[in-house]
Amino acid sequence: MTTLTLIEKQRLINHVQQNSHSRSIIYTIIKAITEFDNISLEDFRPPVLPRHIYVRLVEEYSLQHRAHGRTCFQTSIPPVAAQRMSYIDLGAVGCLAPKSSSENCSMQSEPTPVSYTPGTPSFTPDKHKDTNRLSSFFRWFRHIFNKRPEYNDVMASVFAPAEIGRRSYMITQVYIHLPEETEKVKALATEPQNGTERRDYIPLQWKLKKGDKVDVRLIIRGEGAVYMDEIKRVEWKGSFTKCSFQYFVKDDTGIRELHSTILLSVNGIPIGEMMFCSEITYFPRVIHPKVITHKYSKVFISYSHKDEASVKSFHEGLELAGIDHFYDRKYLKTGDIFPLVIQDYINSADLFVLFWSENAMNSEYVRKELEQALNRAFPKVSPPHTAKLSIYPMSIEPRAELPSSMKDHYHFCEM
Repeated sequence: MTTLTLIEKQRLINHVQQNSHSRSIIYTIIKAITEFDNISLEDFRPPVLPRHIYVRLVEEYSLQHRAHGRTCFQTSIPPVAAQRMSYIDLGAVGCLAPKSSSENCSMQSEPTPVSYTPGTPSFTPDKHKDTNRLSSFFRWFRHIFNKRPEYNDVMASVFAPAEIGRRSYMITQVYIHLPEETEKVKALATEPQNGTERRDYIPLQWKLKKGDKVDVRLIIRGEGAVYMDEIKRVEWKGSFTKCSFQYFVKDDTGIRELHSTILLSVNGIPIGEMMFCSEITYFPRVIHPKVITHKYSKVFISYSHKDEASVKSFHEGLELAGIDHFYDRKYLKTGDIFPLVIQDYINSADLFVLFWSENAMNSEYVRKELEQALNRAFPKVSPPHTAKLSIYPMSIEPRAELPSSMKDHYHFCEM
């Protein structure tokens, strides 16, 4: 066996990573492990290879070596896991020294403290026990590396007053909760205001896994002006969580209604909105407003191709969330008359995501797309909850002056 230089070894690992989904890559790796003494399975553990491909590599590697009368895994198992699995002769996977033939490796035997050293030399295990031990190891291996996160069906509920007095605070509460927690959430939200009722309300529903970050953005408008635009972030931990917003209504406020929009994003990907209206009056009643909920189903992404590196991750997030969206690199097909395709998609979309930069400002296509989107969105369509299209603007580098048609009405998130 020969030894690779560090540069040659890194080139091999880079080649494997770039071609990880090739059908022949597993056999390429096994051949490299066989021919070079400083290459082992350890070099290809995730994230170099996807987990499911790494499992296949370990299985194929073991089968080929078993065919030659030996089993040789140069991989490591965490000490805690090794102790749990001590009833299996873990020497069969090349991590531990073999037990003597007098030892019983059954489930009923007492676990024996074990130690291991990654890269232990190979040896020949007990052939009669080899198959069962390997199958047990692979079950554990798949459990550790292929364990999928558990998703919860969740709801977003909003509680806010339908009428608000002057010189008072308008309190808006947003709860993220499980369907079975609906009554508990309602009781908590209405506790400070006895007699409050929810009217004509359908909560927004989607799926979350533990650790997901949910951004809750509240925008309050009135007669074309933005009075509040604030974002709060909560983390989903498996049960209900909330965030609250406060807006002070001044005595000299010259408007009669406040139009509020709550935008919800999961891990930076917008998923829906909730809209309601609150009337400003001298004698407010304690009631909740009618809330209009809408989950985004068609999203148009407008950007300059020079900013593709900043936009691609957003497209991938929408793809993972299963939301239909227009990303020209993936959506347009050979022969499409793209100006017509773009126009039709914007006319049927319910969310327009704008990545604004110096490159976008100088792009004729982005300007045309934005102009068409604004014809279906606020402020040309007012009040905001009657607009068929919502606009989600983001400012990215290289930054540019905000578009004059939007800067007085929209807040741009910075990436």
